[in-house]
Amino acid sequence: MMSVNLVTCRPDHTVRDVARQMHDRNVGSVLVVEDGALTGIFTERDLVRLVASGAPLHASRVGDHAERDVASVPPDTDAADAAAVMNRHRIRHLPVTDGATPVGMVSLRDFFALSGAVLRAQGAEAATTLLRAAT
Repeated sequence: MMSVNLVTCRPDHTVRDVARQMHDRNVGSVLVVEDGALTGIFTERDLVRLVASGAPLHASRVGDHAERDVASVPPDTDAADAAAVMNRHRIRHLPVTDGATPVGMVSLRDFFALSGAVLRAQGAEAATTLLRAAT
């Protein structure tokens, strides 16, 4: 259920450029990657915080404002466990990593899509169980 079309940037990219990338790719987060390794995640929440602070987005570097303590899961994590990690950390975007290398992303939106498929295939009780794990 993870997305493998990752949106990434380097830590030295400007917040304005990353915000434009988020808009153009219709995503709520960008993975900050350096030398192939995940070093942070920059989300809509980070962007809102910066705009509210009045920081100059054209001069601010995303690496200075991205979350560096990034929760992630390996590719073989099942959906319920990924949902539990997201719930525990109160996050909407969960990188999937192979070691330090990002290979995918799971978002809250993915759980809503999956719950619809589960609802059609297995019924309301199974879909409800999945959504409870994600919220």
